[in-house]
Amino acid sequence: MMRSIWRKEKGFTLIELLIVVAIIGILAGIAVPRLSKSTEAAKEGACKANMSTLVSAIETYKAIEGSYPSSLDNLVSEGYIKEVPTCPSGSSNDSGSDQYEYNLSDGDYTLTCPNGHTL
Repeated sequence: MMRSIWRKEKGFTLIELLIVVAIIGILAGIAVPRLSKSTEAAKEGACKANMSTLVSAIETYKAIEGSYPSSLDNLVSEGYIKEVPTCPSGSSNDSGSDQYEYNLSDGDYTLTCPNGHTL
């Protein structure tokens, strides 16, 4: 018996592979920017939740102790929170700190995130 000169080989052509790689590249180009936006939104939401928790602890402290705490560390030492949270978004200020800023003046307080959110 004679073997056929033209054997039928199985596999993909170079053009087919290039088309698949191009389609995957286009889909990745669409997905990556959306993913980074959702990550930033999640960090901002976590920052606002941390600030809300701090405000709740500060107000509870005032209700029980009769005055606002002099610093956020007082909330930890008195057992109102386990630790002072840090901003999940990181720092965008000049000091490089990712800590929330608490200022007490004239019987009232301000709580500021390193990214500028204020409560």
